[in-house]
Amino acid sequence: MIIKPNIIITPDCPTVVFREPKEKINLDEELPKILRYQGWGCGTYFNVQFIDSGELLSCARFVVSFEKNEMVTVETQPGIISSKNQTNYGFLQLEAWKTPKKSAKAA
Repeated sequence: MIIKPNIIITPDCPTVVFREPKEKINLDEELPKILRYQGWGCGTYFNVQFIDSGELLSCARFVVSFEKNEMVTVETQPGIISSKNQTNYGFLQLEAWKTPKKSAKAA
């Protein structure tokens, strides 16, 4: 089970904080959902962080690379078809994942 990410909106750069290790999250599935919900436009920079037990595991910077409106047709009930306009978003990772080094106190 994935814990709902915390989204921190700031004037300069929003941040998406996941409370699980990076290996447990499929960003190709999770980030488009977040982008659709937040409505961030093309060119919006945002950060992604992975935190576990109060410790930063890794972080990286991303940008919304496209937003495309599409008409989607779904069958809500047998024989009932409805259409709706849906915006799909893409993202691009701008930098490699950074992981903090363990300090002598933490080790």
